[in-house]
Amino acid sequence: MLEVATSSIQSIQATLFTPDHTFSQNKLLAFITGKWANVYDGDPISIPDQGGIPAEIPRIIGKSADNRHKAELSPARISIFDYRTTPQDDINVDEFLRFACNFDADLLGEIPMRVGRIAVVMVRYMMCPEPAQVLIDYCCAEKWRKEALEASRSFELHSHKQYTLSDAYNINSWIRFKTGSVSLGGEASPIIIIEQDINTLAEEANETSYEIEQIVQFNGDVSSEMDAILESFS
Repeated sequence: MLEVATSSIQSIQATLFTPDHTFSQNKLLAFITGKWANVYDGDPISIPDQGGIPAEIPRIIGKSADNRHKAELSPARISIFDYRTTPQDDINVDEFLRFACNFDADLLGEIPMRVGRIAVVMVRYMMCPEPAQVLIDYCCAEKWRKEALEASRSFELHSHKQYTLSDAYNINSWIRFKTGSVSLGGEASPIIIIEQDINTLAEEANETSYEIEQIVQFNGDVSSEMDAILESFS
């Protein structure tokens, strides 16, 4: 059995894909350092577009002084992140997604752009003394466990589905379990990393334009969907 209820959230990301956005370096830098300077209060990074840089590469990065919050702005996408930087930190998923919706509404109200796709990505981890063996025992047949996969040092399990969420969004739903380690008190401890990624379809991005109300609904529905998916593995 995977004790997924004991997992801790390491990071969460909310992304808007803006496929035909006319990027304004000055406007977006002013947006981050102005209205949102109370959140992104570290030194911003601004990378001039000198040509030849892929549209997905961030041109503006805003960070909080404690490195818990980050915003990345590029011509192709707008992403905001929360990170757990100490064992005492806690990430509240619903609070983060409400924050993301407020950020998105403010941004789209000030700098209109078409949103062709939406995504939420969450990374969790759970302490586990023998992560590879636990994953293998959980999901593999006995013949594999005793022969092909015996004494494995690392292991990964990926699952990808496509379906309609809430009768409104055609989505990709990824979940990945993999072995890893985390440094606690200077020592590396073995863990199982759980990555979840729910996003609308890339092949629909050219014909789709999501309004802020649809983005708000997507973020709310994704939170409960991720919980349900994770619970199905327990």
